[in-house]
Amino acid sequence: MIYIPVLNVRLQPFQENWRLMTPQAQGRHCQALLAAQRQLRSQLLRFFVALVVVCGFGVAKQAALAQTPNKTGSPTKQSPIYTYVEQMPVPKEGSMNKLLNDLQQNTHYPEGATQSGKVYVSFIVNSLGKVGNVKIQKGLEPLLDAEAARVVSSLADFTPGRQNGRSVDVALTVPVAFDKSAK
Repeated sequence: MIYIPVLNVRLQPFQENWRLMTPQAQGRHCQALLAAQRQLRSQLLRFFVALVVVCGFGVAKQAALAQTPNKTGSPTKQSPIYTYVEQMPVPKEGSMNKLLNDLQQNTHYPEGATQSGKVYVSFIVNSLGKVGNVKIQKGLEPLLDAEAARVVSSLADFTPGRQNGRSVDVALTVPVAFDKSAK
């Protein structure tokens, strides 16, 4: 037999007259000595509420993590984009200096633009030598930024950059100058 200690019994000194108590089968009973049922303290109640809330969030998080998005097809492996490689990409028709001159000649100052300066445009020359992913890195105003992106997007093909003997994607950045006085 296993003895389990009784933890919910409190013994207190007794000051009442034994004879005035109500006799019971288990002994005598005094209504005055029955301890009032203790209510949960407010701190303990707050703790239990917080515990339920935290457990609820944990269950909700696990349910959210268990949901997986529907994937169609096999995942595509993206090749890294380099900023500097053994053999940098060059325009098929000339050099980088010729490319910058062609950019300036093909750039038109848009109507309604008010500023002068340079717009820095980044783009990626992919492993096939095509220009793509044109982004404005530092712009002046929306009209000039759009014109710079248009001019860079229309660039001719490049000889792709090479790293370890194979063609790779390379990111380049070029300045496109706008002069309001040369309009």
